[in-house]
Amino acid sequence: MVSKRPASTGHSDTEFVAVSTRQRRSSDAADFGSASGDNKRHQTSSPPQKHTPLCIVCKQRPQYSKAGTKYLTCGLTCGDKLESSTQPMCVVCGVRPRYSNGFKQYRTCGNECAAKDSDPSGSRMCDYCHQRPKFHDGRTIYPQCGKTCRDNARKDKAKQERARQDKIRHERASRATVDTSKPSAPSKTNSACLLCWVDQMLPNSDLCKGCTAVAEKSNNPVLLLEAPGGHATFNEVATQFKAAWKSGTPCPNVLEVYKIVEPARATADFLSYGDRVGAFGQSDNMSRRWHGITRQCSGFDTGNLDICPSELCALCHTIWASFDISTVSSGIYTSSTSNQANVHTNRTEKKKTVLLVDVVVGRTIELTPDQNPHGAGPEYDAVNLVGSNSIGRRIEYDELATYNKDAIKPLYVVVYS
Repeated sequence: MVSKRPASTGHSDTEFVAVSTRQRRSSDAADFGSASGDNKRHQTSSPPQKHTPLCIVCKQRPQYSKAGTKYLTCGLTCGDKLESSTQPMCVVCGVRPRYSNGFKQYRTCGNECAAKDSDPSGSRMCDYCHQRPKFHDGRTIYPQCGKTCRDNARKDKAKQERARQDKIRHERASRATVDTSKPSAPSKTNSACLLCWVDQMLPNSDLCKGCTAVAEKSNNPVLLLEAPGGHATFNEVATQFKAAWKSGTPCPNVLEVYKIVEPARATADFLSYGDRVGAFGQSDNMSRRWHGITRQCSGFDTGNLDICPSELCALCHTIWASFDISTVSSGIYTSSTSNQANVHTNRTEKKKTVLLVDVVVGRTIELTPDQNPHGAGPEYDAVNLVGSNSIGRRIEYDELATYNKDAIKPLYVVVYS
């Protein structure tokens, strides 16, 4: 017997499909709501991306920050790119950045420096040894490769300058052939400015008008100018030396005369001291005197104007740094006679030196050598040394001691024998 399946009305399948559809829609709605909730939570937990600064290299990712420190890039990769993007400087001139065409970066900034760089003997090698490249500290390219070549280059330059000056002096001396025995006015050759040797000297000066103006404003180190034989300055100083030689011995021959041009600062100190002393009623307080001095170097021999740096050489040290009161507690001695100044020189040397100086005398006090004066006191500016013999007769030692280096202005170095 065959059983018949009851006839279906069709509602059950329809209802199943409808239920399934509603379940999927409900599930989709739930998923959509979950995603929407996630988006809302994400938006509330972080600021909008448009307000976050981006990496300055890739401009895609936000800048990296850690522990309150913010960086310009997003990470190490972009950081390396930023560091390498700084253009290095030209290896030749060191002033302009290296040229880059977008694909390749060259060693130099352009064709001119490239030509020098390609030359083996070009400017990129040390100017002194020509073997090592010039030193470059990242900003400046120096002429030499290091301190050794730098110092050697300076020494060679100084030797070349001395040789040039010696050549000029010898040429000028060979032209000074004027007959100075005649009382006529000096010619242009033997009265020329000792500095430029072009214009005439001013009255009571060894320089012309232009050089005097420059010297009065210059604070450069001391300058020595040779007055060759036959020049008006040489003749004048030699005449003063011979006239001041008062002993019974023959007067030595003056061999060389050098003019000392001090910095403007030292001259101003000397004049200022003279003004202060003159304010105490001494109207005529300036005197030209002689100062005997020793030397330990070969400077001031013929053609040698080198001033040695040794503090043991009294002559060179005095020219460089003026008189040092700390080393002469008994004062700086000067004499009106050149023979008395000769007592303080190297007696065993064949060639001796004295300085012709201007001294601000001021108020003096007379003391004997056995009183061992170490100062003139607050009421006096200098000490005049005197004495007496066995019968009480007065002895003039012709020694004036001053205790202020500003009271003395060196004028000339006189070499004699």
